[in-house]
Amino acid sequence: MTSCTSSGKKNNQNAMHRFGCPYSTLSGAIEGENVVALRGILDAGHSPEEYEWDTRSTPLIQATQKKNLEVMSILLHYGANISNKHKDGYTAVHVASVLGFLKGLEILSVHGADFNEPDKDNLTPLCLAASEGHVDVVHYLFHRVNSIQPECGNFLLTPLIMAALMKQVEVVNFLLHVQEKSAYQELELNKALLQATIQGNEEVVCLLLEHGANPNCQNDLPPIHAAIHKGYQKILEILCDNGADIEIRNSRDFTPLITACLESNIPAVQYLLKIGANMCVSFGNKKYSPLKMVRRESPENEKIN
Repeated sequence: MTSCTSSGKKNNQNAMHRFGCPYSTLSGAIEGENVVALRGILDAGHSPEEYEWDTRSTPLIQATQKKNLEVMSILLHYGANISNKHKDGYTAVHVASVLGFLKGLEILSVHGADFNEPDKDNLTPLCLAASEGHVDVVHYLFHRVNSIQPECGNFLLTPLIMAALMKQVEVVNFLLHVQEKSAYQELELNKALLQATIQGNEEVVCLLLEHGANPNCQNDLPPIHAAIHKGYQKILEILCDNGADIEIRNSRDFTPLITACLESNIPAVQYLLKIGANMCVSFGNKKYSPLKMVRRESPENEKIN
């Protein structure tokens, strides 16, 4: 006598064939968003981790990429492991964070998702959401993680720095205002300021300066030099208005005026001279100064006043 379980599995397998070849596998059913076929495959005893298209991925990651809540719920119900990673080092949580898929994160949370786990680049879900500008997801994850300041080597890969790097003004604004100013270390604020300067984002530069970023932070590349090098005149002026040292030297021992001369950045040269930059300051074993550089570049016999 055939058991009910065996009979049920056989009926499910027969039913799957009626959907045709594309839906006879988990990956095909997920791609076609055919939940009846999906349930039939799983009821027939197939593992929710079984993946036929790309052995580097998982069905749950595929469903998350398609933003299909129903398929995700079915896979999780049948025991899909949220922590299983794509060969490239990311999970369904990382995918949902990058896509700004808030409802997907909520479902994953109910099933015990770890929102602190970084991907292979040491970027947490919060960092990923911040870099993509998903303010609602950043808000959601911010209140569900143990720390917002993971470290990778000597460079802090924090949500704030990632948002500044990717010009995500709304995310920067949220992160700066959701906590007390004292919650952010000066190192993090300063690195974010440098990234915002390099990216030419005036609004983010202003926000960071208002929240305590130091325009004279001792990097190999002080922000004022970065602004001059990139030709961001407005940011140069913002930095100077907020106390940037117009004689601060970079790793090559150049002052901002020297950098402006070497970059042939005439507006920066004019502005720096206007606010008092020293034309006679030397560099290169004291052989050169901005004034000497100008004289060397000038046409022969032309007088320099």
